[in-house]
Amino acid sequence: MYFLAKFILLLQIISMSYERIISLAPSNTEILYALGLENKIIATTRYCDYPPSAKEKTKIGGWLDIKFDMIKELKPDLILTSTFVQDKLKEKLESEGYKVFHVDPITLDDVLESIIAIGEKLDVEEKARDLVEKMKEEISVIEENTKSFRHNPNIYAEEWHKPPTVCGNWVPDLLEKAGAIGLCEKAIHSRAVNDSEVINFNPDIIIVTWCGFGQHAKLEWIKQRKGWDKIKAIHENNLHVADDSLLNRPGPRLVDGLKMLERIVRDYDEKN
Repeated sequence: MYFLAKFILLLQIISMSYERIISLAPSNTEILYALGLENKIIATTRYCDYPPSAKEKTKIGGWLDIKFDMIKELKPDLILTSTFVQDKLKEKLESEGYKVFHVDPITLDDVLESIIAIGEKLDVEEKARDLVEKMKEEISVIEENTKSFRHNPNIYAEEWHKPPTVCGNWVPDLLEKAGAIGLCEKAIHSRAVNDSEVINFNPDIIIVTWCGFGQHAKLEWIKQRKGWDKIKAIHENNLHVADDSLLNRPGPRLVDGLKMLERIVRDYDEKN
């Protein structure tokens, strides 16, 4: 009976193995690659472009405009979704009988925990914990470096332009660790702001990281806003365009985004 029970348990473990995964978020795709699971990915969204080889995966739509007929043809045994944006999509997929694993990080700690959760789900927990530990070590080094800064500049980081939307979620955590003060409160989603709110905050630095624009955001659009010419960052031309994939995707490359923020704050500190 003992050996029969062990055999049944083994079969259960094998049956929980996921071999045909669809990732419906760029961050989850990056996490899967970082965990060495790229060969199990059978499809992604058109926004899943990192690492470069991810571009070669079958595309089945975007964040919400999913081609359900393709999902049916591909026969996934697991679909990964991410953030509140895909809550309804998750529910629809589950109602149609698909196995869905959903993560919804809102803080930097949440992001790290979501990586571990995905690792646990896909039986690579040790790899996930090693990855998170490496990320934490790099973050700690940056935090230590920023202690020497003489200035903690106000930074307005903008996630979208119409309407102007300040970066929330994990970005305020990153700004703090980079030695800066952000406009947005911690542990809330990105939110729309009005002109007077930003003008009163009077940021020393403006970082434009519009979703989907990469490094091609238009700084002229920022400078032309009514009353914004009074802002210190614009008056001193201290504006930066940041690759949105380094700040807006809750995955391993947030560390690279943090390093970028540290460089911007360091440069400001040295010039002032």
